[in-house]
Amino acid sequence: AAAAAAAAPKKEIPPLALPLFNPDVFQANLKLGGTAEEIAADEQEVKALADFLKTQLVARLSTDLAAENLLLHSGVQLRDIMHKRGIGMRYLGMIIEGVLARPDHSKSNLTVCVLELVSRCAKALFRDLLYETAPHTWAASAARFLNCLLDPIDRAVTKSRRAALTPSLLALNHASVWKSIESLAHTHFRFTLPAKPLEHFQLDKLALLRAVCVKTGIQIAAREYDMAGSENGVFDLDDILDLVPVVKHLNPECVQAERTYDLGLRCISASEQQLKEGVEILEDARAMFHNVYGAVHEKIAHFHRTMAAVLFKEGKYEDALAQQEKSVLLYERLFGLDSHEVIKGYTDMALLFRAADKPAEAVACTRHAQLLIRLNAGPDHVDVASHQVNLGVLSHQMEKKDQAVKALQKAVEMQQRLFGEGDPRMVHIHQLLARVHASAFQFREAMQAERIANQLLSRHMGADHPMTQNSEAALNSYTAQAVQLAKDLRSLQAPDRPKSTATAGSNNAAHAVNGGSKNNKKNKNKK
Repeated sequence: AAAAAAAAPKKEIPPLALPLFNPDVFQANLKLGGTAEEIAADEQEVKALADFLKTQLVARLSTDLAAENLLLHSGVQLRDIMHKRGIGMRYLGMIIEGVLARPDHSKSNLTVCVLELVSRCAKALFRDLLYETAPHTWAASAARFLNCLLDPIDRAVTKSRRAALTPSLLALNHASVWKSIESLAHTHFRFTLPAKPLEHFQLDKLALLRAVCVKTGIQIAAREYDMAGSENGVFDLDDILDLVPVVKHLNPECVQAERTYDLGLRCISASEQQLKEGVEILEDARAMFHNVYGAVHEKIAHFHRTMAAVLFKEGKYEDALAQQEKSVLLYERLFGLDSHEVIKGYTDMALLFRAADKPAEAVACTRHAQLLIRLNAGPDHVDVASHQVNLGVLSHQMEKKDQAVKALQKAVEMQQRLFGEGDPRMVHIHQLLARVHASAFQFREAMQAERIANQLLSRHMGADHPMTQNSEAALNSYTAQAVQLAKDLRSLQAPDRPKSTATAGSNNAAHAVNGGSKNNKKNKNKK
């Protein structure tokens, strides 16, 4: 039977039919081959493809970003997501318009998208200006460009700097830079920036500076910059350290290792019975990656992060922490100290430290992740507020009541600035604040915070919702505890008052008796 099966003719598997498109069909300066019917068919196919890209892919991504189904931390993360979904960066303006079309859009994701668009336009403008300058004047040109970009006050250029600048850079000012950026945004992305985009979108200048430096390759000195500006501007010639070329490149892939890694991930996510087998497959994939790429590679960092998640699921927190630390070190080495992968790594590490009952280390990781998010996307980001809530919870876990209350109150201010006072997402933080106040026997503040949460739940969920009823029960509990505490305090003070009164009365009676006896003796002596 085996010989017959071997001798039987093998069926040829037809190749996968992929749709082919002619991208040059609408080029006016090209003469296309084929008949008129074939050219018309190619035009219809390209139109159908463009319509699918606009109405399906771009619309879905805009909806996900507006509803915070995807939470962005940096422009690099946005670029990777767009490329994975088959969308080019030229459609970024269309995505921003889709996000703005929803009235309840995410401000955090919108800020990251606008920062990416503005930084790309600034890169194109700086590149054109750099073509006209000599290499020995690049530092002065970079400082002049950054000053005009971020400093709203146009300051005069000193005589010593004029010789190093071209006429185009000397004529540059804050208004002309942003006018050029608006023109480039319309040309490259078909997006119309409003007047004064910094104020309109409330862009953070430090986040914009970082994005522009990453795009253009400008390296500046690590010091505290006054964005309001000084007499000579925000940036001086000594602040520009280097100009690094930024080039596009493709990373080579090992197909066999990629397939093995994907198979291991599918086994892990399938069921708990295949968990051990999936881990073994991932180990084989890691060995392949190490042989092909070396010890420092993105896939090896992904492997350590996946192993940390598996060990965390099994309850082996110390081993999970060791794997997570390796992944964070690799991400910092590969993508920089402030990339979105490093942010995610420190956030996961804080979760592992908290599970391992190490709140002090969890606080340090949470603060570091919060600082990196501020640097990438500005202070008005959703995760900045959520990390502030986590800091309050960790401080409460460490029995630092005052720090916990301050952290949660600051988180309330952040979320009110992001969502508004009447947003239902404010319920959770008000309830946390009430619990912290109650644990510190501050029942008046606890009742006030829980009352706000109860009002929000009644407004959005209704009075009959279980969450509203639980909030009412918590409010009644805090009220009862406050009444009981007041009674206990009065009972502690009540015995002291009669005792002091009786003592005073007895003393007065004793004085009266003694005085009376003395007066009687005096009267007897007189007689």
